[in-house]
Amino acid sequence: MNRKSKEYREVLEKLISKNMNVKQMAEELSCSVPTVYKAMRLHGLKVNIETKQSHKWNNAGIDRLVMLLADPLVTYQQVGDLYGVSRQRIEQLVRSRKEGTRSRQGFYSKEEWRVHRLCRGKPERKAIRVEDFLPLPTHCPVLGIELNYLTQSTDGSGPSLDRVDSLKGYTKDNTVIMSRRANTIKNDGSADEHRKIAAFMDDLLL
Repeated sequence: MNRKSKEYREVLEKLISKNMNVKQMAEELSCSVPTVYKAMRLHGLKVNIETKQSHKWNNAGIDRLVMLLADPLVTYQQVGDLYGVSRQRIEQLVRSRKEGTRSRQGFYSKEEWRVHRLCRGKPERKAIRVEDFLPLPTHCPVLGIELNYLTQSTDGSGPSLDRVDSLKGYTKDNTVIMSRRANTIKNDGSADEHRKIAAFMDDLLL
């Protein structure tokens, strides 16, 4: 069914009348949540999501707002209409998670957002922020391969955060961005142990 059609709008309105949230609507329509957001915006519809439970907004929910607002064509008012809350409430939620925005003028790029999520992935990384690594490196400092910030988290060319000295914490001066492949190889080994392994491999190839 064409998402721009009148029939699709009627389906959306029917689901909204059942008090479904966007996630439930996406499951019903066999599509992604962002697709439902876009379709509702296209047809000028809104759904009263979490309005009565706005105090239960969690980080994931606010991150979703930030991702929506990363689109330069999307305004705070439109997002507020979509969620059934005021523009001021959306601004308040986003401000409460300032690490999700670089400034009031612009949001993180997709590459920067990936690093932001890495910084927030573990409690022990709370001292570092994506701004500590700007501009982001384009290549792995260990293997020299190009870093792919948009690949799957299990891909070896994807970015990862690693401590220079594993005995110290994640700080700006003790943390580097390298490829996941390099981090996996480096994991649990000292520099001396890696030199011995390299020497052993070189001897085998002679």
